[in-house]
Amino acid sequence: TAENARVCGAGSVGGRGFVVANDGEISKMFRLRAGRTEETDRYEEVKLPKLLAEANVDLKVAPLDADRLLFYAVNLAEGSDTGVDSCFIYDATKRKDPFVEVKSPGLPLDGAAFCGGDGKVLLWGGRFADRGCVERSSDGEFLNGEPIENQAVLFDAASQKWVFLDAAPGAGRVGAATMVKDGKVFLLGGEELVRIAHNQLLVSRASSKVTTFDLEAEKFKNGDDLPAGAPS
Repeated sequence: TAENARVCGAGSVGGRGFVVANDGEISKMFRLRAGRTEETDRYEEVKLPKLLAEANVDLKVAPLDADRLLFYAVNLAEGSDTGVDSCFIYDATKRKDPFVEVKSPGLPLDGAAFCGGDGKVLLWGGRFADRGCVERSSDGEFLNGEPIENQAVLFDAASQKWVFLDAAPGAGRVGAATMVKDGKVFLLGGEELVRIAHNQLLVSRASSKVTTFDLEAEKFKNGDDLPAGAPS
């Protein structure tokens, strides 16, 4: 992929490393070739479904378990002002037709947190994708004060359904970093909105907040803030 490609997801699935990246026009997925140890030609491309490869707003990848990934894509269709989301499960145990489309949550969000494990994936925060938002973002204009969602939904691989959850404590955030440890999703920093006291305007700032989500209990909890000076 190009040197300036944006990584949409990376990790291990089916016992082999993978990476999904976007070069500014199209997204591609690569997996390590089985048994390869040399430095060159170590990766093979896994062809993505069209809705994933051509996602023009956002593309997220999260592990469901050791052999499966959940993909979440948001597109602005030509001639449309609103986004449309779609979801696919990738099963590394299937050599033929490893991608299966599953029901999406119906929440076309840009910059939402997307993370999980143990057969569940959390989608939280972000902004609803519309043409004005996407065009301003791509032009480098900071979306200062634009509304941020606090809706949370959870995908359960067993039922292949999305469940709406109680919102996280506190306001939503955009671009929060994510990680999973001991059955908990950690949502770290990101962009948050604050209200200026003297004129009541909403403005954006980097957040120091840490929120956890227990995948088994399906509950949110506020954690200690990031230390001063930590990137968010």
